[in-house]
Amino acid sequence: LAQVCNFPIPTDMQGIWSVAGPQRAVYLSVYDLDARLGLLNDIAGVFGGGAYHAGIEVYGTEWTFGQDGLYSHQPRQHDYHSYRESIFLGTTTLSNDQVHKLLEASSP
Repeated sequence: LAQVCNFPIPTDMQGIWSVAGPQRAVYLSVYDLDARLGLLNDIAGVFGGGAYHAGIEVYGTEWTFGQDGLYSHQPRQHDYHSYRESIFLGTTTLSNDQVHKLLEASSP
């Protein structure tokens, strides 16, 4: 996982990936960069292209990277980008606190 995430997993977080527990849904929220690009993305998407922004939703909060680093906002309600769709990625057994620790570790 550390290779996929491209950041070191904190020592107290190592090994939690296989811990059984309640599962929570994780979604990828996809946005058009702005409303005008929506039509272009409709066309380019047919060919596997487009200009998009994305966030990850877990525990009712959406997390995304911006100019100032990692931040959170209400799911599917970005201030600058136009919501397009959500894609179910799977579930996590991480607790809400563990998710926050992981996100803190990924912040610059």
